[in-house]
Amino acid sequence: MNGAFTLYGNLGYTAADTGSLVGTQPAFSQMAGWAFGANAQYSVNLTKDLKLSLAPGYTYNNNQTVNIPASSTTSTFQGNVKVKLGANYTFSWISKNLVLSPAATWLRSINFSLAPGQSEGYQDWAEFGTDLMYSWVNTRGHTLSLDANYAYDAFNTTYYSYTVGLQLKYSF
Repeated sequence: MNGAFTLYGNLGYTAADTGSLVGTQPAFSQMAGWAFGANAQYSVNLTKDLKLSLAPGYTYNNNQTVNIPASSTTSTFQGNVKVKLGANYTFSWISKNLVLSPAATWLRSINFSLAPGQSEGYQDWAEFGTDLMYSWVNTRGHTLSLDANYAYDAFNTTYYSYTVGLQLKYSF
């Protein structure tokens, strides 16, 4: 059983449009924001095909939301402390390039932009998800991978969310 320790950072930009009905009136919002963070990960190989990982980290988010037709703008400054427990299982009996990665993540969101009189600036919640990835490696060691993923945000008191994604990644 051998292990590995990795430090890494993240930087990202997000933009989203949402729509809903308030009574019989349509309401829309547009959100844009950026985030950066630092993470550490410790991974250990339990068997040839199974690897477990533990990854604590912190991400800072700065979002601005414009609500339409109310024409109000809300700025949110929020930090997320997280601990992710994950597994990677390689289906070597099918292909050494096919990997399933279920994960559970505990998060504590800390809201730095509380409205006057708002007493609670944090909440605990969880995210459960999985990835299924197939990778091709060329002769120079560059990797092209196709990643299908699903995540569900559980125990979050402010919103209900799930994410389905398909990503094409190239690494060199």
